[in-house]
Amino acid sequence: MGWTCPKCNTANITLGAHPCPVDLAAARAAADAQAARLAAAAAAGPKGGGPPPGPPPMLRPVKRDIAAERLKRELSTMGAADRLFNVGLQLKAGIPVAILSKWDEAIRSYNADSVGSTVGREWPKFRSAYTVGDLANLDLAGHQANINAIWEDCAEFFPYDTHVANMIDPAPGNTPSSLSQPALRAFAQRGICFRCDTRTPQSVTQFGFSPAYALDAYTPAETQGTIMTACCRDGTARRAAYWKGNRDIISETAICVARSLRGCGKFPTPATTGTAHIYAFKLPTGLAGFDTERRQVTTGGRWLPGEKAFGGIDAACMIAHVEIRKNGHTGPSATAWETYSYTVLRNAWTFRSASAEDQAYLTAELTALTGGQDNTTITVLRAEDFDTAN
Repeated sequence: MGWTCPKCNTANITLGAHPCPVDLAAARAAADAQAARLAAAAAAGPKGGGPPPGPPPMLRPVKRDIAAERLKRELSTMGAADRLFNVGLQLKAGIPVAILSKWDEAIRSYNADSVGSTVGREWPKFRSAYTVGDLANLDLAGHQANINAIWEDCAEFFPYDTHVANMIDPAPGNTPSSLSQPALRAFAQRGICFRCDTRTPQSVTQFGFSPAYALDAYTPAETQGTIMTACCRDGTARRAAYWKGNRDIISETAICVARSLRGCGKFPTPATTGTAHIYAFKLPTGLAGFDTERRQVTTGGRWLPGEKAFGGIDAACMIAHVEIRKNGHTGPSATAWETYSYTVLRNAWTFRSASAEDQAYLTAELTALTGGQDNTTITVLRAEDFDTAN
């Protein structure tokens, strides 16, 4: 993987050191002049004066099947340089809409992940070296290479090569795996872990768990055919994608579980409301995955309930489930939440192919969580969930 020069289609270039035979200065000047003309026309509005009806023309899809509101939302999250580049992509004739949407999503994701974490990033070098006008010279492979390079600038990709038995349990300072037996390394020793999900037990029993980007039905067009789907589908080369800035798994690329029963109620998000289930898994201790928790010890940003990621989990590994009601969060926003909560409706698991030993252990865990009571609400503080300082 690497950058491809938009002027001469040379692959795997080093940004800032590529001896492109094309006069880039002249090409940039021409493209910038065209962008200025388009921006001026958009600002002027229709002839006769007065504001243009609806959203400004520069925010409308121009010969493109891209919703204006979506473009507005994306542009609002971008820095000035990326906003200009993105607007240019929308207005530039000759670039297929399917490619434009992939550029959009990669740039949007880069901007979301790189806030406060721009050291070592390559995309700003590319953006300053080339204009939108240069992109018209790229062939399909060149577009795809550069889109993937943006993704690689905001994500790392790790193989599933660590067995359950060899994963950290727990990392120093993180939540113990067991509520009822705090000294028990229940994940590494027994493979017991948990996941909250809005899917029904019937669906889980039938299909198990696969990453969203491994399935066409759950993969948006913006990421189809990129490195983000390839990492979920390339057989033995499957990898987990990990945000460089956010220091967490990109959830669409892996199946994540928690060592801690209490902490797993965060899934799928703190803002989720309504009916959900907590699923208990018994993973083979020889199953290979990615130890997110160990990685976070290195990068900082530890999720205290202890996250582990896998390329998929078979239905047979789900040995129990209990219904809960997700109550959402308190705080100003879904990202700046202060607490989240969920209510365990009954203090009883529905077991499925669980041994007597595992049934006894899980029963003790649920009782330790609920105090043995039905309709128990569990409230989790932000400080119990994520440690951004370590």
